[in-house]
Amino acid sequence: PDTYDLEKCLGKGTYGTVMKATNVQTGQSVALKCQRPAWVWEYYIAREIKARITNPHMLRGFMDCSHCYVVNNASLLVSEFSKYGTLLAVTNQVKIATGKPLIEPLAIYFTIEMLQIVEYLHKCQIIHGDIKPDNFLLMHVPTEDVRPTIQLIDFGCSIDMSLFPEGTKFTQIIKTEDFTCIEMQTGRPWTYQTDLYCLAASAHCLLFGNYMRVTHTGDKWFITTKMP
Repeated sequence: PDTYDLEKCLGKGTYGTVMKATNVQTGQSVALKCQRPAWVWEYYIAREIKARITNPHMLRGFMDCSHCYVVNNASLLVSEFSKYGTLLAVTNQVKIATGKPLIEPLAIYFTIEMLQIVEYLHKCQIIHGDIKPDNFLLMHVPTEDVRPTIQLIDFGCSIDMSLFPEGTKFTQIIKTEDFTCIEMQTGRPWTYQTDLYCLAASAHCLLFGNYMRVTHTGDKWFITTKMP
């Protein structure tokens, strides 16, 4: 196996700790995700995406797990490192520096890329299950030459619909604050709706610089943010 020099912790979450490291053999910076107990499902999903998407350009929009190391009580995923961080981090940095969210054209640009990436994911019959600005990395500064510039990560909650009978729906409620789809809020079964709602919530975060809150009158739902 390759040898890695650990540099710093990039983040800790419910599903593991992510470290920045350097591959000693190649000198390449990578992200290492350590999970206890071992959880190889994310590696399976990443490999299935790579096998099912035939468009090589769109593959750039998905986390590429180059290696997965598994021992008795832990697993280690090796993936690309982003020097720019997540879309949430980028949005927050802009807001701190300017007092405003992303400029509208840039927010729309990233939203289009998010939509394209998730469209390809759903064509693969895979539900991400945890779409949010924290789970999109900015890999490149936007240009006309390299697209997509963002990358969807963290497939630990993903669902492979090809493993279920056609027509299967779910009733589990995902309790991530401000990212719970209408079907879950109203006790109805769901499939891909969770990703679509969370895409809208992510776009709202980029455009307005805060999380999307919703309310309803009867069966009609609205965002509470006042439009400029």
